[in-house]
This record gives sequence, structure tokens and C-alpha cells, in this order.
Amino acid sequence: MSALTACDLCGQRPAARIKLKRGVGMVLVAKTYTAEANLCANCAASATSEFQKKTALQGWTSPRSA
Repeated sequence: MSALTACDLCGQRPAARIKLKRGVGMVLVAKTYTAEANLCANCAASATSEFQKKTALQGWTSPRSA
């Protein structure tokens, strides 16, 4: 058995532990979501892209976020 970590989504090896954050602005407040997972390069790129899209669409909609 290999000591390399497997991806939590697809099972490929090697994978690394990454932390993703995204901001969501609401009318008066802002909220930050965080996710941590062991991801391979392909899954990490996909997850990062998804978090960036959501932040771009929802992250600026609060005066505090802007």
C-alpha cells in the first residue's frame, strides 16, 4: 500500500490537502465559507474554479464585502 494520499473525489494519487474559501455577500452582512479536502491536481483546479465563480457572482453583494 502506498503512503501517497488519495483524492477525496476521484481516488487518484497523489493528492494534497487544500483549503478553499469563498465569500458570500448578503444585504447587510457577509459570510465566508471554507472547505478542506485531499484533492488531486484536476479536482483541485475544478474546485478552485467553482469557488472563484461563486465568489465573483455572490461575494460583492454586501457593502461590507465590497
